Amino acid sequence: MTDYNGSAHLVKKLEELLGTKKISTPAAVRLLLEKELHDIKTRYDMQQDIELLKRTSIGLRIYTNPKLALFILFVLYTFGISDIREPIMDWVFNNLKLLFSLM
Repeated sequence: MTDYNGSAHLVKKLEELLGTKKISTPAAVRLLLEKELHDIKTRYDMQQDIELLKRTSIGLRIYTNPKLALFILFVLYTFGISDIREPIMDWVFNNLKLLFSLM
């Protein structure tokens, strides 16, 4: 155990307090268990945050599916330079205007 580890420091401090009879054994065990429970909760919260980032990260999706990302980029690029873009965009905006006018 290193001195920079919080758990190691807690154990050394508890050993010192137990040696000088300033803390009872059940209280020391309770403190150790509370520290372990806190560590478990912290690790669980961190895992939840990591899973959320994995689901919402566009960069990670591009990294894991480079062929699909290249295909989507190619489709968007060809749509952007094609002549069919303007009529489709007009159709979309007209439908959006109609939808908002109905609200």
